[in-house]
Amino acid sequence: MREIYRTFAAGLARDRAIDALITYMNWRSGRATLERYDHYFRDIEHADLQNTLHATIDRTLRARKPNFDLPSSPIAPRSVPDIVADPHWQFLQHLGGANDELPP
Repeated sequence: MREIYRTFAAGLARDRAIDALITYMNWRSGRATLERYDHYFRDIEHADLQNTLHATIDRTLRARKPNFDLPSSPIAPRSVPDIVADPHWQFLQHLGGANDELPP
């Protein structure tokens, strides 16, 4: 049944394949029994559809290039004030575990 659901799209071809299986297996109430388990096969179809969709999304995102352009000329870095000697900075470093002892 899984192969039938994976091989044939929903419609007449799938119905014929299911009828052929019922005939081959000589099931007396084959169609009625299979209708009871239809939810199982719909879940399989749904999972296959999701796998296909996610694979397509993944390929699309991996192929997409960024939409932004880098500046043509480098930007000069700004000077950063020397904060190493700042007691507040040293205290924050101590709280973060950077220094073992508290600064004076």
